[in-house]
Amino acid sequence: RRDFTINALYAHPETLEIDDFFGGIDDLEARRVRFIGNAQERILEDHIRILRYFRFQSRFAGGAEECTLEVCSNLANLLANISVERIVKDLTKILELDNADSAIKMMEDTGVLPIILPEAPEGASERLRDLIAQEAFQNAQPNVTRRLAALVAPDGAIAKNVSERLKLSKNQGKRLALAAERSPDDQSYPFAAAYRYGYESACDRLLLSGSSIAPLDEWTIPKFPLTGGEIIALGIPAGPQISQLMKAIENRWISENFPGRDRVFKIAALEIQASLFAGQEVSA
Repeated sequence: RRDFTINALYAHPETLEIDDFFGGIDDLEARRVRFIGNAQERILEDHIRILRYFRFQSRFAGGAEECTLEVCSNLANLLANISVERIVKDLTKILELDNADSAIKMMEDTGVLPIILPEAPEGASERLRDLIAQEAFQNAQPNVTRRLAALVAPDGAIAKNVSERLKLSKNQGKRLALAAERSPDDQSYPFAAAYRYGYESACDRLLLSGSSIAPLDEWTIPKFPLTGGEIIALGIPAGPQISQLMKAIENRWISENFPGRDRVFKIAALEIQASLFAGQEVSA
């Protein structure tokens, strides 16, 4: 059984004549999404139709009918019985919409969003709206994981819980967590963000913060121009201190906006000197 009148249009394979048994053409022309028959009965047949309703409503329609929204609200708890795979599939389709924030806002207002995404704080649809506006303004390719990050609190631990509960892929989970851990420093040091987290995640963090991604457009992520062997060649014995020194040198290299090898070796000398001095203080 079909769910909406606009989904119940059939074309004859030879004549292409349209069979419209439920007034779907009129509903399309009126930009109206309407369940076939009784909305409650259709939802009780398959609870995922609640999410499908919001998706089609945002994609095709204008204002939603209050009576249908009320039915969706009253039956929202039934979505807890749907497999997470089906929830994610339909949530993904919603987040792919140009006006995904419209669907999410209706889901907030009807109490549906807290059922399928309890990690979403108040005002999630507004943050998604702002992100979509940034994507459009900066000609950034929309991304579902980035948009999902807009719906959860900017907290890596929460993002990890969302990723595990929704059974996201390893790459999706990592990208979601990096987006959730965005920092004001990303806006001041976009190149550092791109170096540490990769181009895509840096763009996610900047867009979610309302910052420009333009500086990254023609920037190539550099390779750290120093090896552990070169540190050893400077007279530092092999051991755990090598990795500690490398990290300190790399952090300073990043903070100085990625200078060339000559400057890196000067940084290395300074960090080695500081390390030796600190060791003398400790031993004293």
